[in-house]
Amino acid sequence: MTERNALANAKVNLNLIVQSPASDGYHPIRSLAISVDMADRLAMAISEEDLFECSAEDLNHEGNLAWRALVAYRNRSLTHRPIALRLDKRLPIAAGLGGGSADAAAALVLAKEYFSADLDAEVEIAADLGSDIVFCLQGGFAMLEGRGNDVKPIEPLPEDFALGVATPPFELSTGAVYRKWDELGEPEGPAIGGDALPPSMRDYPPLRNDLYPAAVAMEPGIAEWRDMVERTWSRPVFMTGSGPSLAAYFIDRDEANAAAASAPSGHRGSFAAEPVGSGVVLV
Repeated sequence: MTERNALANAKVNLNLIVQSPASDGYHPIRSLAISVDMADRLAMAISEEDLFECSAEDLNHEGNLAWRALVAYRNRSLTHRPIALRLDKRLPIAAGLGGGSADAAAALVLAKEYFSADLDAEVEIAADLGSDIVFCLQGGFAMLEGRGNDVKPIEPLPEDFALGVATPPFELSTGAVYRKWDELGEPEGPAIGGDALPPSMRDYPPLRNDLYPAAVAMEPGIAEWRDMVERTWSRPVFMTGSGPSLAAYFIDRDEANAAAASAPSGHRGSFAAEPVGSGVVLV
């Protein structure tokens, strides 16, 4: 088998409504999530021994979610052939863009290609490893419910906007943000609605991210960054996931590219992206 490559597309939460934790400790959510065409790249090939390499030094170890996903699939396939997996990171880490989950989803797709095309275990493995991985396997546009692994696809894919994204210079732990949300008394986040949304999104109630107040409580600089980005981009800006990445709607990629290029200095990454129908793309 020659080397196979896959793109692991980022996930953006267009809203994120959080509910009180259930008896298992997890917070039920409702979230409109969409895949966008900014991606990490994974390459898998035959090897004489297991080998994992990642361009991000902090993630270059066998505890990486992508490697864990590949090994879990291989174990289910009852084969032990050695494999080499290389992960080239483009998405910022701990940024609310689902990068680790997207990488794991791409690793599962590559593992299915290599180990057993007949073994339909990827969704179950994804749910065991992390809720967002289930969506990233499918991608597109969907309503996420429960722990985030109840994925209800929505058609058609919105095509009337692009997103500008800027990641402030902070890293946040998802679990810590949820715990802070509990401590704060389960606040609602600021909402964007009406003409501030593209036409395809106006049939939904105003979109909000309930984790925003918790993220700001943990890192007040996020609010300062949101104010700066809103002034620079001259439009409402929202936080995706547990943060700190900030995003806004633009008419098309050209407009979003111009916005990304004008993002305040000091960010961990800024880019323009458009919705895509897949979470993982074999290339």
